[in-house]
Amino acid sequence: MKIKTSRFGILEIDENKIITLKKGILGFPDAKKFAIFPHSSKSPFYWMQSTEDETLAFVVIHPSVFCADYSFDIPDNVLEELEIKTREQVELFVIVTVHKPASEGENVRVSANLLGPVVIILTT
Repeated sequence: MKIKTSRFGILEIDENKIITLKKGILGFPDAKKFAIFPHSSKSPFYWMQSTEDETLAFVVIHPSVFCADYSFDIPDNVLEELEIKTREQVELFVIVTVHKPASEGENVRVSANLLGPVVIILTT
C-alpha cells in the first residue's frame, strides 16, 4: 500500500503492519490508522504516521528508553475490551514532544507522555 505524507513523500507500507486505534488519539479522534517506522537505523525514535492524513505524524519511542523501570497498568475493562490476556501481546510506545528553544543558545528539550502510552496489540 502506498501512502502520501507531507514529511516523507510517498511511502510503501505493508498493509498488515498498519495499526488501528479504535478511539484515535486525544485531540485527533478521527485519525485511527497509522504506520510506525524507525526514524533511522541508529535512532531510538520512530514515526507514527497517519495513513489517512498526510500531515499528521507523531514522534514515538519505547517508554523504557526514557524510564528503564517503566510500567503501566492497563485497566481491566480495557484488557477485556481489547481481548488482551498477556503482556507479551502488546507493545507500548509513548508520544514524544520536542520543545523548541525559547531563545538562541537554549537547548532543545524533549519530553515523553509516559502517562498516556499508545498500546499496540501484536498479531501473530
